Amino acid sequence: MQHGKSTPHPDAATGDLTQWGGIAAGRVTAWAKALGTSADAIVEAARAVPPLMDTGTGKSRESHDRPTDPTLRCIAWRRADVERVQALFD
Repeated sequence: MQHGKSTPHPDAATGDLTQWGGIAAGRVTAWAKALGTSADAIVEAARAVPPLMDTGTGKSRESHDRPTDPTLRCIAWRRADVERVQALFD
């Protein structure tokens, strides 16, 4: 099976969060906007509530470094975890 070119989700281009199947995903800056906090606070929240996916961390088989810039870095949390993250800012 060959891998085709991936097409970004339309919400990614607008900087919005995408929600589907109990998972919410988006760029760190979109999380910050949605939760009324800073990008740095979202990165800290990812340490307290481990995300399902974080493009800024982990090992990669690719030859380049993973983006840590909040405008490029994406995080996904399960719905229950989003509630835990929100509680950090309440």
